This record gives sequence, structure tokens and C-alpha cells, in this order.
Amino acid sequence: MMNKLEFSTKQELSGALQSLGLTDYETRTYLSLLSLGIADARTLCGDANVPSSKIYSIMNKFQLLGLTETQQSKPAKFRAIDPSVGVMKLMEHREKEMNSLKETVPLLESGLQEIYSSSGKGMGVSRTFFNLEFGMKNHFQKHLAHLANAKSEILSYLVGSCLNGARIYGQAVKQDIMGHIIANKIKTRIILGVQNRKQVEGFLKGVPESKYIQIRITEQMHAPFHVIDGTNVITVIDNPLIKDGRIASLYAIDGSLAKELREGYSSLWDSAKPM
Repeated sequence: MMNKLEFSTKQELSGALQSLGLTDYETRTYLSLLSLGIADARTLCGDANVPSSKIYSIMNKFQLLGLTETQQSKPAKFRAIDPSVGVMKLMEHREKEMNSLKETVPLLESGLQEIYSSSGKGMGVSRTFFNLEFGMKNHFQKHLAHLANAKSEILSYLVGSCLNGARIYGQAVKQDIMGHIIANKIKTRIILGVQNRKQVEGFLKGVPESKYIQIRITEQMHAPFHVIDGTNVITVIDNPLIKDGRIASLYAIDGSLAKELREGYSSLWDSAKPM
């Protein structure tokens, strides 16, 4: 068994170099120079199949990165420094680029969010959207994952099939959701329409004590649903003939439906008992 990454083809080497920030032309030129040892620009163009208009800007970049040395002759000749040093130079440069990018992330996110939030306004574009997924696994991993993106409020009504599904498919998703709730102070209410005490106890083990999370239990039985931020809804269809069988899950962005379910949730919450 290999204990380190091995590159068996030139294509794999090229991919690795490009992941460190080199372009396709730069990668071809660098590999060609390593192979040739010492070469002038014309030779490099022919061997690497790089346009002559690109070669000098590439070599200037290599010089700045510390990948090559230049012989001041006519024509100029180039030599690659030892790859063990060259790769470290590339990694250092890449890290500097990433650190610089991190500084721009808040501004970038703010600008993109402004565009996203205003999309469709005043253009007669419907803001209603839905996505249908089949099966319990997809319900958890594709739809319930949206709970970890809530900005202000989560309202959930769960039944026994939800708790069993969480145990089988949703442990990682559940951790992400709870971590998000605590970190971002999301007001969360959960109603459990569950009579099985062991199921309830098992579910509560993964729920941290927090003033942002309130849980009640009820004897009223309804289909499970979630309302996120008063705009997004998750509802399900369970198989009536198979225990814990989830046929489908619907994720919808629909303000009217969310408002209706949110109002109904208030009545359920008032009639439910505190844990």
C-alpha cells in the first residue's frame, strides 16, 4: 500500500501543478524546461507547444516565483531550479494568494448577497421554487441540510419516522444543524409528535441545551414539516404501509405556504406540552 501520493502520468503531474496556480501554458513550459535542463525561448516554444507570444511573460513569471534562473546571453537561456525548491516556492505563492483572497471574502459575500437578495424584484419573476427528492436518505442529506442555512428561525414538527431516519441517515446533518443554531443564535422550536419514549430520549442526546432551542411534545399526529425563516418549507410523504418508509420529500420556497404553516404551527405549539 502506498504511503504517499504517486503520479504515474504526465497528465497527473500537470493537474497537480495547475492546482498550485500554474496555467496550462505555464505547466507545459515548466515540465518542458525540467526535461530539457537548459533551453532558450524558441526551443521551449517548440517542445512545449506554447505560442511565442506567451513564452517571455511565462519566463518572467517563473523568474519572479523563483522557479528558474536566466542566463543573460543572446539568445537568453533558462534553467529550472531543483523541483524540491520550486514546488515549495509555488506552495508559498499559492498560500499568499489564498490569504489575500480571504481578506476580500466578506466584501465579496456582501456584494453577491445583495445581488441574490434583489434577484427577480420588479421583473415579474415568481419567487416560488420547489425541489422533489425520493427516499429518507435524500430527505435528510439534501433537504434537511437547508436547516443549517437558516438565518433567523426554524420551526419543526417531527414524528417517529423522522427520529428513526435521523439515527440512520442524519447524524452528521443533525450535528451541522445544531452547530449552526448555536453559533448563529437561530430561534428554534421543535414539536415531537412521538409516543415512544426511547425514540425521544435518543433524539434528545444529540440536542444541546440552549436558550435558542425549545422542544415540546404532543399527542396530535400530523405529517412532518419544517418552516425556515418564514419563507422556506420542507414537507414529506410517508408510506402508510411501511414503517418509517419515506416516499418523498418536498423543499419549497413559497411565502404563502410558509405563512400558512407558520400560523398553524403556533396553534400546535400552544397545545403541546413542554419537555
